[in-house]
Amino acid sequence: MNNQLELFKRIAAFLAQQMQNCEFVVHDLSNLEHSITYIGNGHISGREIGDSATDLVLKVLRNKDHLTRDYTQIYNSAAENNTRFHSSTFFIKEQDHLVGLLCINEDLTHFQNVFDAVSSILGKTQQQEAHVVSERLVPTIDSLPVNVIDELIQKRIHNINHLTKEERIDVVKELDKKGVFLIKGSINQVAKTLKVSEATMYRYLQAIK
Repeated sequence: MNNQLELFKRIAAFLAQQMQNCEFVVHDLSNLEHSITYIGNGHISGREIGDSATDLVLKVLRNKDHLTRDYTQIYNSAAENNTRFHSSTFFIKEQDHLVGLLCINEDLTHFQNVFDAVSSILGKTQQQEAHVVSERLVPTIDSLPVNVIDELIQKRIHNINHLTKEERIDVVKELDKKGVFLIKGSINQVAKTLKVSEATMYRYLQAIK
């Protein structure tokens, strides 16, 4: 394993002991389907070593965000168990090559409980700011292409059978921006979901370049 990743794993392990309300994750980007090489306090999100990269990781890779900055600003994320987090990600680089990520996810459960208690006392007159999720902390990204397609289609019309060729190409363009096609087997999966052949999918991908 890359020496830098080993160093960040040790740093993450140290921090995880000191900050037990935070999850610390090191991703090795050489294997997106099993990128989590270290996770401290993983019980918070329910993930473990060997689980996959997230939708945000794919987007960072596709957009090459690491070329213009060293880390992300704080953003909202959510786990499959509905735990909410404030998250941030540090880019582990070798010159201009992104080799890994150090992700810190702060559990907001305590703050949510306090807010709920105060709202109850005040007769629920308080309204919490919407938690707009930028990243989903899930063990596997296998279902990501289908989930993203469903979201995109619901914004347009509500039946995939009614999509025009141009609308299908727009969906493919959005999927490409999100890094979905970095996942092995995603082209075949997207083709089936859009009800087109793989050959047609490759033509769509060529059309958006």
